[in-house]
Amino acid sequence: MAVGCKLFGDWDKITQLGSRMQTAVLQAGERLLESIGEDLEGTVRGHMQSQDLGWPPLKPKTLAAKLKHGLSEKILIRTSHYFQAITHEVTPPFRVDVGVKRGEDADIAAIHEFGAPRAGIPPRPLWKTSVAEVEARLPEYASEFWRDVKAQL
Repeated sequence: MAVGCKLFGDWDKITQLGSRMQTAVLQAGERLLESIGEDLEGTVRGHMQSQDLGWPPLKPKTLAAKLKHGLSEKILIRTSHYFQAITHEVTPPFRVDVGVKRGEDADIAAIHEFGAPRAGIPPRPLWKTSVAEVEARLPEYASEFWRDVKAQL
C-alpha cells in the first residue's frame, strides 16, 4: 500500500518569507548588539562619573598626589584616558565585546575591578556591576528585537 502526500498552498511565498525572516533576524540582531554595547559603555561611564558604587575611597596620599598634579580626584579617573578608551565592537552575527583594548587601560581596569592587595589597592568593581545592570534590561532588549524583526517582514 502506497502512502502519498500532496502539497498545496503558495510554497514560493513561504520560501520568500523564510528568506526575509533570516535577513530580518540577522539585521535586527546586529542592531540589538549595537544597542547593548552602547548601553554598557554608557552604564560604565555613568558610574565612573557619578562615583555611585560605594567604592573604598582613595588613600589620602594618593588623593593628594593626584590633586598636586592637577588630576581628577575621582576614583578610576586620572586623566580621562581610561574613560575615553571604553568602547564596544559588534562582530556579526551575534557577538558584542565591550571594554578597553589590551594595554595600560586594560591593566588599570583589571587592577581596580579585582584589587591589588600587594599594592594596597582594594577592589572597586565597575564592570561586573555594570554588566549585571545591563543584563537586567535584556528582556526589554528581547522585546525590541522581535518588534524590529516583525517590522521588517
